[in-house]
Amino acid sequence: MRWASAISAQLDLDRAVDEAATLLEHQLRGERPELLLAFVTATHAARYGELNRLLTDRLGPCVVVGTSAGGVIGDGIELEDTAGLALSAAVLPGVELTPFHMIGPEAALLDGAERWERRLGVDARDLRAILLLPDPFTCNVQAMLRRLDAALPHATIIGGLASGASGPGESALWAQGELYRDGVVGVALSGVVRVDTLVAQGCRPVGEPLFVTRAHQNVILALDGQRPAEVVRAMVDAMSDADRRLVLQGLYVGLVTQPDQTSYGRGDFLIRNVVGVSPDTGSIAVGALVHPHQVVQFHLHDADSSRQDLREHLTRYATTQGATTAAGALVFSCLGRGVRLYGAPNHDSDAIREVLGDIPLAGFFGNGEIGPVAGSRTTYLHGFTSAIALFRGNGP
Repeated sequence: MRWASAISAQLDLDRAVDEAATLLEHQLRGERPELLLAFVTATHAARYGELNRLLTDRLGPCVVVGTSAGGVIGDGIELEDTAGLALSAAVLPGVELTPFHMIGPEAALLDGAERWERRLGVDARDLRAILLLPDPFTCNVQAMLRRLDAALPHATIIGGLASGASGPGESALWAQGELYRDGVVGVALSGVVRVDTLVAQGCRPVGEPLFVTRAHQNVILALDGQRPAEVVRAMVDAMSDADRRLVLQGLYVGLVTQPDQTSYGRGDFLIRNVVGVSPDTGSIAVGALVHPHQVVQFHLHDADSSRQDLREHLTRYATTQGATTAAGALVFSCLGRGVRLYGAPNHDSDAIREVLGDIPLAGFFGNGEIGPVAGSRTTYLHGFTSAIALFRGNGP
């Protein structure tokens, strides 16, 4: 297995393809890629329809899957708010690639393992991973993930939502030699491949873990028997001035994903926004369904927390799997990260390479990230995260 990544900031698409393809060819040492992942900014929107042809003319016939993006990542460089084309190419002996496109309603409603197998054209017994690139305006991503997890529980699912568009019909999705403007594209990987995932949510817990004692759908009515607003008020009163300022930027709720846990730390939670507080009842609404007896803890998000969270995930992976075992990586990062969060470019790419070595990595800044949290087999839609896929050739 061999991976390569490249990036170009050329304003002309022909030049961008040529520059990036030349870098890929050098890294692949004459081998032809079987999989090509392409991420391109809206600077090239007028020529989206030509991209697939330009890539295959230059690099030869292969499976091309990709999406438009608000920023792109390739070869350790992150381009934001500028022209960019990022490519990831892979030679994958013993791996079967099945690209697909589905319209949004089908992806959200398709049910059962046999139906998914027929629709994707894969055998679930050999399926190892599914890379998903949905359009946020026309695909119910959370419904699709619930269906996929139920139908194909042993498949690793990872990806990111298209960005760089302001409404339906503006996103670009490539698969099966075609340009699509809606739904979801992706590629299923079967055979001799393993895809490990890391999801760094970039938040740190504050206060103490609490039991949800009353709830209705996404509204928490009581925490440890108290009105949630009173719990938050007491927590904020005990905070430092710096943390109080962070609360004004946003307060988050972490939901424990493993009910049998007895102690909790960073990374043990699914992070969701606090979306409303009722002054009458003191209840709080969050961006997820909650239920009585669930353990939650409030979280804050800032650059230092994001740095530490990403480093901890990477270091844990390097310790358990080995820093040089991955042949390639894909990075799906939130539009709210990058320079906007850290004040400097290339932060996540630099961290990955410093901890895991100089592996080829590519990806994009998206409208949401897809992947499981630590210790969970459930696939979630995230925000403010970096979801990382690491590819190894030693199978399951």
